[in-house]
Amino acid sequence: MIYNIAIDGPAGAGKSTIAKKLAKDLGFVYVDTGAMYRCATLDCLNKNILPEELEKIETKTLSLDNSELFKLMQLADEKSKETKETAYYTPGIYTSCLMLGEETVNVAVTVDENHINSVEIVNLSDSVATMYPLVKPAMEDISNQIINNQSTDDITYSKSNQYTSIVLLDAVNDALSKAKIRAT
Repeated sequence: MIYNIAIDGPAGAGKSTIAKKLAKDLGFVYVDTGAMYRCATLDCLNKNILPEELEKIETKTLSLDNSELFKLMQLADEKSKETKETAYYTPGIYTSCLMLGEETVNVAVTVDENHINSVEIVNLSDSVATMYPLVKPAMEDISNQIINNQSTDDITYSKSNQYTSIVLLDAVNDALSKAKIRAT
């Protein structure tokens, strides 16, 4: 039997992070279709195909074989790593939204030019905190690790709140991506 699992949701909700973990836990193959679309877009841009040239885009996208797509994904990953190594921040407070039930919760990250100064949930209501009791302690733990390490890499969390921590960490990464100065 073949299983396909699709996860949908708003940006910064932790879809990719949860999907990778779920695929690993279940022994499934993880396919990042978002990365494939971004790579196809990068390839079109590199070939000077404009967004309004729909026919060329469709032809180019449909004609990509697996080896071309894999090479594009590697190129995008290398460019992403280069940006991470030289990334500094534009000072400010950056947020990312999470949906917890019917409530929107914001994760705020405060940075100066070279440091992550704080990571917090700014609008966690008492009712949401009661419904999701792991959110607040998970965020405090993640926040302390990020501030101490000045990075979201190698964050550890207990198995009892791993999914909560993964979603929160994904929101922090989304907020930090807004703060990073883009390489030009």
